Amino acid sequence: MKTSMKASLSTWTTRIYFDDTDAAAVVYYANYLKIFERARNDQFLEAGFDHLTHYKEHKECFVVAHVDIDYKMSAVLGDVVTVESTLQNHSPVRITIGQNMVKNGKTIAIMTVVLVWVDHEGKPKRMPHFITAFLQQLSKVNHGNHTA
Repeated sequence: MKTSMKASLSTWTTRIYFDDTDAAAVVYYANYLKIFERARNDQFLEAGFDHLTHYKEHKECFVVAHVDIDYKMSAVLGDVVTVESTLQNHSPVRITIGQNMVKNGKTIAIMTVVLVWVDHEGKPKRMPHFITAFLQQLSKVNHGNHTA
């Protein structure tokens, strides 16, 4: 069963620091992934899911299965950027999240990431009920009823 939805998770804002940039003070291309990851992790924490604690206790977690990123313009040292994350769809073992990085009202990078829930051996498994319930609730809050 796969559920399609577009539900906003939240936004996350940060400043671009020296360690994010290259010698020209422009964000190094791979560091966009780090910024998107930080945003996603903080957004999960804000939603009440502490993935590190869950992994320590249950030995299961999300892993990145696929990333697609499109760079539109550069961010530079000192810029303030906001990451907007949207849940695009989910199934019992995976979720797809769209993320936009915005600077001064303009999109500078767009990323889609597919996360798969795995056990301690890295084998895909069904997400725990509390995560799927959260995803379903998020969908209802933002879009009324959804179809399975």
